[in-house]
Amino acid sequence: MSGASHGASATLGEGHEKVTPDPPEPDKRDRRSRSATAFRHREHHPLPDGEVLMTQSGTLAHDGRSKFGAADADGFAPSDAVGVVVLKRLADAVADGDRIRAVIEGSAVGNDGRTGGSLLTPSVAGQTEVLRWAYEDAGVSPADADFVEAHGVGSPTLDPVEFTGLGEVLGVGRPPDRPCLVGSVKTNVGHAEAAGGIAGLLKAVLYLEHGQVPASLHFDTPNPAIAWDELPLVVPTTLQELPDRGRPAVAGVSGQGASSLNAHLVLRQGHTPARRPDADGETYVLPLSARSPAALDALVQAYVEYLGPDGQGNGFALRDIFTARRPAASTTAAGWRWWAVRTRT
Repeated sequence: MSGASHGASATLGEGHEKVTPDPPEPDKRDRRSRSATAFRHREHHPLPDGEVLMTQSGTLAHDGRSKFGAADADGFAPSDAVGVVVLKRLADAVADGDRIRAVIEGSAVGNDGRTGGSLLTPSVAGQTEVLRWAYEDAGVSPADADFVEAHGVGSPTLDPVEFTGLGEVLGVGRPPDRPCLVGSVKTNVGHAEAAGGIAGLLKAVLYLEHGQVPASLHFDTPNPAIAWDELPLVVPTTLQELPDRGRPAVAGVSGQGASSLNAHLVLRQGHTPARRPDADGETYVLPLSARSPAALDALVQAYVEYLGPDGQGNGFALRDIFTARRPAASTTAAGWRWWAVRTRT
């Protein structure tokens, strides 16, 4: 069971990371196939399906909306998602001329241990401990966090605990006129459960890349159980521009597990792509073709953006992108399959 190691933490009062070597199958069909086999061998007694258990436990929002931090928060909206990021050592990415969207400066994972009272009771102490570990690991002051992508399920029980924990750590040394923005992508796409963490990470990376924080939805009336006047935290209800702090922006990403697991990542803005090397005197040709004039125009525009000042190709020499025109009459498109509409740029 995935909760076995976390149950040990709760029993022993141990807060460090625990890992279960054989986690549950991510594919429900496979899990149910194994359950069916167990029933045939009389290894199981009849139990409700997982979705029935969640409904009966009251963890699902009645209207299918996750309302993080709101007075009418009543649970989360389940969803499905797939998220992918490419991780690379910073030095290698710089050497390879990669576009670096964000940098993971530090991280921490822990468990509430006995501080929550029970396995399923969230703990402010357990969450603040992991937050402090993460920012210490990153070498970043918590007061410099500009935005935090919270776990943010939209629970009347979990939300106040999470806001309190964030406020206790991020508020130390923070100027009163510079609150930290806190939002949850679950208000946009629901809670993707196993993929919920990667969804939050992707949102934080996009925030750092574009310098904008999108609104956290369904936040009509703040939850009165949260001490808003005492916390240096603000839930954005409109698109917020990234203020210029004279340093790379910093974002945090929080995640929690159903069995008192806490995790936090500390990110900062990535490097600006290097300027394209100076011209080498060569003439370069980019042969393009498409099935229609409209498709060709779209392809040309895509290359214009790619090679522009803010494009991903800005850091590469043209000789690595285009085909050099030779003095001889040799074709530049040898081996290409040409469509009817062609151009050269």
